[in-house]
Amino acid sequence: STYTVKSGLVTFADYALLIPNSIETKTVESNLKVSSLINSNDHDRVFALTQEPAGIQELQKNYQLKKIGDLPINASLKQATSLSDPIINNDGSAIIVKASYPDSRPVTLWVNTTNGTFVNVEDLFNASPTQLTINPKNSRELYGLIAGQVVRSNTENRIILKLSPVNVTSLWVDADYLLTVENKVAPELGQSLVRYDHNGNNRTVLKNLDTSPAGTVWKINSSRLGGLEYVTILNPTDGKLYLTKIEGDKVVTSELGTGSSNPVFNENGRLLSFSQNDNLRTLDLEYVERFVTPNAGIGLLRWFTEYQLLINKADGLYIIDYNGFNLAKLPPQAALSPAQTSFFNSNKLLQFR
Repeated sequence: STYTVKSGLVTFADYALLIPNSIETKTVESNLKVSSLINSNDHDRVFALTQEPAGIQELQKNYQLKKIGDLPINASLKQATSLSDPIINNDGSAIIVKASYPDSRPVTLWVNTTNGTFVNVEDLFNASPTQLTINPKNSRELYGLIAGQVVRSNTENRIILKLSPVNVTSLWVDADYLLTVENKVAPELGQSLVRYDHNGNNRTVLKNLDTSPAGTVWKINSSRLGGLEYVTILNPTDGKLYLTKIEGDKVVTSELGTGSSNPVFNENGRLLSFSQNDNLRTLDLEYVERFVTPNAGIGLLRWFTEYQLLINKADGLYIIDYNGFNLAKLPPQAALSPAQTSFFNSNKLLQFR
């Protein structure tokens, strides 16, 4: 950006991000075959899923890689060939990952990244739960869905609990609540966005929804700002996006339109960005401002800093301010998939190709 600075006056360079004309790159490791990169929400821990052999490696502060334990072998003494579908908790202390073996079905594993222990999730639940997630307040506690009912288990005491929410099609676990999309008793009557405490009690209906096609998994996200709770729900079939604001017993829901994707809150919960019909849109929830910028072909949005977004597009990666200003392309020129990029210590971007 260009600013005019006058003597005797203070000129604010709002949310300035300085990007060198020449970006230094460093090869961290060339011998491992990486399939994806994942990082904790605070960007303080980064892990690489490898194949041939399959494993999990953590990138240390000195840029050395450290193996996170040895993957378990299956009943026929075969080693895992690849890992996929990673889910990481907020601080990176636990990961859920699917391990594939050459002669048997895939196995879902919970991994303690501190001591390298593994737990077979199917054995833990005596079933194959869907929409698995890790309790943000307890990395050993897992939630999932079995036949539409919310279930919870602990990798330490291995107690399985069936919670009260049933007819659930979509599940999200945040720091304080369970958020679900549920079919009503008669499915043709539609669905509801519902909130529970972590034990599945204190049911509160936040929003009644139109019915959606069978098998639709709404994408739910949530955030906090100044004592208010915000929840986004996205119907992937038509891109219809809702934003719900909760203030005590007062619940207000706004429909943000169809053709939406990638809704993401920034770290402090003030900004919500999403793409919609070839536009980048951002809502400033604190100052009730809206920003719209034409920007076609966005594949994925992620927050890079508190005020800048990283955009995946067909021709590569871009950084852009939340309000649509200062679009800058990052090397390399070739396109990278979301699984090929990650952050480390907030200001370092990791890539493999």
